[in-house]
Amino acid sequence: MTGGVTVTERIKALGYESNKVLAWRVGAAIRNKWEALTGALPAKDLRRKTSGLGSHCMAVYPPKWRADIDATIEKIAAQINADEARQLPLWEKR
Repeated sequence: MTGGVTVTERIKALGYESNKVLAWRVGAAIRNKWEALTGALPAKDLRRKTSGLGSHCMAVYPPKWRADIDATIEKIAAQINADEARQLPLWEKR
């Protein structure tokens, strides 16, 4: 899909460090939303891996989904940060 957006592109555009936990959680949430609305999985395109080594198929969404993807990234990143903050005191007590 030419001109489409991917979750990993949006993660980078929003200034988040690219990591698998964030990418997987956001990717699953957006894929599920797409499938619920369309009854099909999103289109995929062969894209370069974020590590730069090789390529793989990535879900590609229409540009009008950018705001939904960005909002999902922000929400899930906040959840991950809150989860990590709750766990930190457990490690500090040792």
